[in-house]
Amino acid sequence: MNAKIAECDVKIQELEEKHLAPMKDSIPENPAKFALVAKAAALTLRAQLIKTAHASLQILAASKVDESLINGFKETIKGYEERAQAVTDVAAGLNARAKESLNQNAVVQSAAMDALRAAAAAKKDVVKYATSIATKGQITADKFAATLKKLKVEGTDAQFQSVFEHFDAEKTGSVAAEDFAKMLRVLYKATKEVAMQNSVAIAKSKILGKLAAGDIVEKLEEPVMDEKSKSDRLKVRSLSSDMEGYVTLKGSAGTVFLVALTAEELRNFDEGGAMEVDA
Repeated sequence: MNAKIAECDVKIQELEEKHLAPMKDSIPENPAKFALVAKAAALTLRAQLIKTAHASLQILAASKVDESLINGFKETIKGYEERAQAVTDVAAGLNARAKESLNQNAVVQSAAMDALRAAAAAKKDVVKYATSIATKGQITADKFAATLKKLKVEGTDAQFQSVFEHFDAEKTGSVAAEDFAKMLRVLYKATKEVAMQNSVAIAKSKILGKLAAGDIVEKLEEPVMDEKSKSDRLKVRSLSSDMEGYVTLKGSAGTVFLVALTAEELRNFDEGGAMEVDA
Protein backbone atom coordinates (compact mmCIF):
# COMPACT_ATOMS: atom_id res chain seq x y z
CA MET A 1 0.00 0.00 0.00
CA ASN A 2 2.85 2.34 0.75
CA ALA A 3 4.07 1.79 -2.81
CA LYS A 4 0.70 2.96 -4.17
CA ILE A 5 0.81 6.09 -1.99
CA ALA A 6 4.36 6.83 -3.10
CA GLU A 7 3.34 6.45 -6.76
CA CYS A 8 0.39 8.82 -6.32
CA ASP A 9 2.61 11.31 -4.51
CA VAL A 10 5.11 11.35 -7.39
CA LYS A 11 2.35 11.86 -9.97
CA ILE A 12 0.70 14.73 -8.11
CA GLN A 13 4.05 16.47 -7.66
CA GLU A 14 4.78 16.09 -11.37
CA LEU A 15 1.37 17.57 -12.19
CA GLU A 16 2.00 20.57 -9.93
CA GLU A 17 5.51 21.19 -11.21
CA LYS A 18 4.64 20.86 -14.89
CA HIS A 19 1.23 22.50 -14.97
CA LEU A 20 0.44 24.41 -11.77
CA ALA A 21 3.70 26.27 -11.06
CA PRO A 22 3.92 27.97 -14.51
CA MET A 23 0.32 29.23 -14.15
CA LYS A 24 0.57 30.46 -10.56
CA ASP A 25 3.63 32.68 -10.89
CA SER A 26 3.28 33.92 -14.48
CA ILE A 27 1.29 33.74 -17.70
CA PRO A 28 2.67 30.98 -19.96
CA GLU A 29 2.84 31.40 -23.73
CA ASN A 30 -0.41 30.47 -25.48
CA PRO A 31 -2.41 30.45 -22.20
CA ALA A 32 -5.57 28.99 -23.78
CA LYS A 33 -3.72 25.90 -25.00
CA PHE A 34 -1.73 25.61 -21.75
CA ALA A 35 -4.96 25.72 -19.72
CA LEU A 36 -6.58 22.99 -21.82
CA VAL A 37 -3.56 20.71 -21.45
CA ALA A 38 -3.36 21.37 -17.69
CA LYS A 39 -7.05 20.61 -17.16
CA ALA A 40 -6.80 17.42 -19.21
CA ALA A 41 -3.77 16.28 -17.21
CA ALA A 42 -5.54 17.03 -13.91
CA LEU A 43 -8.69 15.18 -14.96
CA THR A 44 -6.66 12.18 -16.12
CA LEU A 45 -4.78 12.03 -12.83
CA ARG A 46 -7.99 12.34 -10.80
CA ALA A 47 -9.43 9.39 -12.72
CA GLN A 48 -6.29 7.39 -11.96
CA LEU A 49 -6.49 8.34 -8.28
CA ILE A 50 -10.11 7.24 -8.06
CA LYS A 51 -9.28 3.94 -9.75
CA THR A 52 -6.31 3.38 -7.43
CA ALA A 53 -8.33 4.31 -4.35
CA HIS A 54 -11.20 1.97 -5.29
CA ALA A 55 -8.89 -1.00 -5.86
CA SER A 56 -6.81 -0.33 -2.75
CA LEU A 57 -9.84 0.08 -0.50
CA GLN A 58 -11.14 -3.30 -1.65
CA ILE A 59 -7.81 -4.86 -0.72
CA LEU A 60 -7.80 -3.12 2.68
CA ALA A 61 -11.36 -4.19 3.40
CA ALA A 62 -10.59 -7.82 2.50
CA SER A 63 -7.49 -7.71 4.70
CA LYS A 64 -9.62 -6.58 7.66
CA VAL A 65 -7.08 -3.94 8.66
CA ASP A 66 -7.74 -1.37 11.34
CA GLU A 67 -10.42 1.17 10.38
CA SER A 68 -8.06 4.03 11.20
CA LEU A 69 -5.68 2.81 8.47
CA ILE A 70 -8.51 2.80 5.93
CA ASN A 71 -9.62 6.29 6.97
CA GLY A 72 -6.03 7.53 6.76
CA PHE A 73 -5.73 6.17 3.23
CA LYS A 74 -9.00 7.86 2.24
CA GLU A 75 -7.80 11.21 3.59
CA THR A 76 -4.52 10.89 1.71
CA ILE A 77 -6.30 10.19 -1.59
CA LYS A 78 -8.75 13.03 -0.89
CA GLY A 79 -5.80 15.38 -0.41
CA TYR A 80 -4.37 14.32 -3.76
CA GLU A 81 -7.73 14.88 -5.44
CA GLU A 82 -7.95 18.37 -3.94
CA ARG A 83 -4.48 19.20 -5.24
CA ALA A 84 -5.47 17.98 -8.71
CA GLN A 85 -8.64 20.08 -8.50
CA ALA A 86 -6.51 23.11 -7.63
CA VAL A 87 -4.74 22.70 -10.98
CA THR A 88 -8.11 22.62 -12.74
CA ASP A 89 -9.30 25.73 -10.87
CA VAL A 90 -6.18 27.76 -11.70
CA ALA A 91 -6.36 26.64 -15.34
CA ALA A 92 -10.00 27.72 -15.53
CA GLY A 93 -9.04 31.27 -14.57
CA LEU A 94 -5.90 31.49 -16.71
CA ASN A 95 -7.50 33.11 -19.77
CA ALA A 96 -9.07 35.88 -17.68
CA ARG A 97 -5.73 36.50 -15.96
CA ALA A 98 -3.97 36.59 -19.32
CA LYS A 99 -6.40 39.22 -20.64
CA GLU A 100 -6.01 41.31 -17.49
CA SER A 101 -2.23 41.03 -17.75
CA LEU A 102 -2.35 42.19 -21.36
CA ASN A 103 -4.47 45.19 -20.37
CA GLN A 104 -2.08 46.11 -17.55
CA ASN A 105 0.95 45.68 -19.82
CA ALA A 106 -0.68 47.93 -22.41
CA VAL A 107 -1.17 50.67 -19.80
CA VAL A 108 2.46 50.40 -18.67
CA GLN A 109 3.70 50.34 -22.27
CA SER A 110 1.73 53.47 -23.12
CA ALA A 111 3.10 55.29 -20.06
CA ALA A 112 6.64 54.08 -20.81
CA MET A 113 6.54 55.18 -24.44
CA ASP A 114 5.16 58.59 -23.47
CA ALA A 115 7.91 59.06 -20.88
CA LEU A 116 10.69 57.91 -23.21
CA ARG A 117 9.47 60.12 -26.06
CA ALA A 118 9.21 63.10 -23.74
CA ALA A 119 12.78 62.49 -22.56
CA ALA A 120 13.96 62.17 -26.16
CA ALA A 121 12.14 65.39 -27.09
CA ALA A 122 13.95 67.18 -24.26
CA LYS A 123 17.22 66.06 -25.87
CA LYS A 124 15.84 67.27 -29.24
CA ASP A 125 17.24 64.14 -30.88
CA VAL A 126 16.00 60.57 -30.42
CA VAL A 127 19.33 59.05 -31.49
CA LYS A 128 21.28 61.19 -29.02
CA TYR A 129 18.84 60.24 -26.28
CA ALA A 130 19.07 56.52 -27.09
CA THR A 131 22.86 56.76 -27.15
CA SER A 132 22.87 58.53 -23.78
CA ILE A 133 21.19 55.59 -22.04
CA ALA A 134 23.18 52.93 -23.93
CA THR A 135 26.39 51.19 -22.91
CA LYS A 136 28.78 50.62 -25.80
CA GLY A 137 25.93 51.28 -28.19
CA GLN A 138 23.59 48.72 -26.61
CA ILE A 139 20.59 49.08 -24.30
CA THR A 140 20.01 46.03 -22.10
CA ALA A 141 16.77 44.98 -20.43
CA ASP A 142 18.19 45.94 -17.01
CA LYS A 143 19.27 49.39 -18.23
CA PHE A 144 15.87 49.86 -19.85
CA ALA A 145 14.06 49.03 -16.59
CA ALA A 146 16.37 51.37 -14.65
CA THR A 147 15.63 54.15 -17.17
CA LEU A 148 11.87 53.71 -16.78
CA LYS A 149 12.18 53.82 -12.99
CA LYS A 150 14.25 57.00 -13.27
CA LEU A 151 11.50 58.49 -15.45
CA LYS A 152 8.98 57.62 -12.69
CA VAL A 153 7.06 55.09 -14.80
CA GLU A 154 5.01 52.81 -12.54
CA GLY A 155 5.17 49.08 -13.20
CA THR A 156 6.64 45.76 -12.18
CA ASP A 157 9.90 44.30 -13.45
CA ALA A 158 7.86 41.78 -15.45
CA GLN A 159 5.86 44.58 -17.07
CA PHE A 160 9.03 46.51 -17.90
CA GLN A 161 10.40 43.35 -19.50
CA SER A 162 7.25 43.08 -21.57
CA VAL A 163 7.69 46.68 -22.76
CA PHE A 164 11.36 46.01 -23.53
CA GLU A 165 10.31 43.16 -25.83
CA HIS A 166 8.46 45.79 -27.88
CA PHE A 167 11.97 47.01 -28.79
CA ASP A 168 13.73 43.63 -28.57
CA ALA A 169 11.42 41.58 -30.81
CA GLU A 170 13.96 38.75 -31.17
CA LYS A 171 14.50 38.60 -27.39
CA THR A 172 18.29 38.84 -27.58
CA GLY A 173 18.49 40.77 -24.31
CA SER A 174 19.77 44.03 -25.79
CA VAL A 175 18.94 46.55 -28.51
CA ALA A 176 21.28 48.76 -30.53
CA ALA A 177 20.82 52.45 -29.72
CA GLU A 178 19.95 53.35 -33.31
CA ASP A 179 17.29 50.62 -33.45
CA PHE A 180 15.92 51.74 -30.09
CA ALA A 181 15.70 55.31 -31.42
CA LYS A 182 13.62 54.13 -34.39
CA MET A 183 10.96 52.79 -32.05
CA LEU A 184 10.66 56.10 -30.22
CA ARG A 185 9.63 57.95 -33.34
CA VAL A 186 5.95 58.37 -34.23
CA LEU A 187 5.73 58.06 -38.00
CA TYR A 188 2.71 58.11 -40.26
CA LYS A 189 2.14 57.02 -43.82
CA ALA A 190 -0.19 58.91 -46.17
CA THR A 191 -2.98 56.68 -47.46
CA LYS A 192 -3.79 59.07 -50.32
CA GLU A 193 -2.84 62.50 -51.60
CA VAL A 194 -3.39 65.15 -48.93
CA ALA A 195 -2.41 68.80 -48.57
CA MET A 196 0.09 70.09 -46.02
CA GLN A 197 -0.94 73.52 -44.70
CA ASN A 198 0.53 76.19 -42.46
CA SER A 199 -2.12 76.20 -39.70
CA VAL A 200 -4.82 74.10 -38.01
CA ALA A 201 -7.78 75.90 -39.61
CA ILE A 202 -8.21 74.42 -43.08
CA ALA A 203 -10.26 77.29 -44.47
CA LYS A 204 -7.71 79.91 -43.44
CA SER A 205 -4.55 77.94 -44.21
CA LYS A 206 -2.06 78.27 -47.04
CA ILE A 207 -1.14 75.05 -48.82
CA LEU A 208 2.59 74.42 -48.44
CA GLY A 209 2.72 71.24 -50.45
CA LYS A 210 1.12 67.84 -50.94
CA LEU A 211 1.83 64.39 -49.60
CA ALA A 212 1.44 61.55 -52.06
CA ALA A 213 0.10 58.15 -51.04
CA GLY A 214 2.89 56.27 -49.28
CA ASP A 215 4.81 59.37 -48.13
CA ILE A 216 6.14 59.21 -44.56
CA VAL A 217 5.85 62.02 -42.01
CA GLU A 218 6.90 62.38 -38.37
CA LYS A 219 4.49 63.60 -35.71
CA LEU A 220 5.57 66.86 -34.06
CA GLU A 221 2.57 67.64 -31.84
CA GLU A 222 -0.58 65.97 -30.55
CA PRO A 223 -3.61 66.01 -32.90
CA VAL A 224 -6.05 68.93 -32.62
CA MET A 225 -9.48 69.45 -34.16
CA ASP A 226 -10.30 72.13 -36.68
CA GLU A 227 -13.59 73.25 -35.13
CA LYS A 228 -15.05 74.53 -38.38
CA SER A 229 -14.41 71.43 -40.51
CA LYS A 230 -14.55 69.01 -37.57
CA SER A 231 -11.39 67.34 -38.89
CA ASP A 232 -8.50 66.02 -36.82
CA ARG A 233 -5.31 67.88 -37.73
CA LEU A 234 -1.75 66.81 -37.03
CA LYS A 235 1.44 68.86 -37.17
CA VAL A 236 4.08 66.80 -38.96
CA ARG A 237 7.44 66.95 -40.68
CA SER A 238 7.92 65.38 -44.08
CA LEU A 239 10.90 63.04 -44.06
CA SER A 240 11.56 63.62 -47.74
CA SER A 241 11.41 67.44 -47.85
CA ASP A 242 11.86 68.33 -44.17
CA MET A 243 8.88 70.66 -44.53
CA GLU A 244 6.65 71.12 -41.49
CA GLY A 245 2.94 71.80 -41.52
CA TYR A 246 -0.55 70.58 -40.66
CA VAL A 247 -2.17 67.60 -42.35
CA THR A 248 -5.66 66.19 -41.92
CA LEU A 249 -5.33 62.97 -39.94
CA LYS A 250 -8.99 62.07 -40.23
CA GLY A 251 -11.67 64.01 -42.07
CA SER A 252 -15.14 64.88 -40.78
CA ALA A 253 -16.65 62.14 -42.97
CA GLY A 254 -14.32 59.56 -41.42
CA THR A 255 -11.77 59.44 -44.25
CA VAL A 256 -8.35 58.49 -42.88
CA PHE A 257 -5.44 60.27 -44.57
CA LEU A 258 -2.59 59.16 -42.29
CA VAL A 259 -1.99 55.81 -40.57
CA ALA A 260 0.66 55.22 -37.92
CA LEU A 261 3.48 52.84 -38.76
CA THR A 262 3.38 49.61 -36.79
CA ALA A 263 6.22 48.51 -34.51
CA GLU A 264 7.44 46.11 -37.20
CA GLU A 265 7.37 48.85 -39.83
CA LEU A 266 9.34 51.14 -37.53
CA ARG A 267 12.01 48.45 -37.01
CA ASN A 268 12.43 48.03 -40.75
CA PHE A 269 12.07 51.69 -41.68
CA ASP A 270 14.71 53.54 -43.66
CA GLU A 271 14.55 57.28 -44.27
CA GLY A 272 12.88 58.16 -47.56
CA GLY A 273 9.64 59.07 -49.28
CA ALA A 274 8.75 61.67 -51.86
CA MET A 275 6.81 64.85 -51.39
CA GLU A 276 5.50 67.06 -54.13
CA VAL A 277 6.01 70.70 -53.13
CA ASP A 278 3.94 73.43 -54.75
CA ALA A 279 5.97 76.12 -56.48
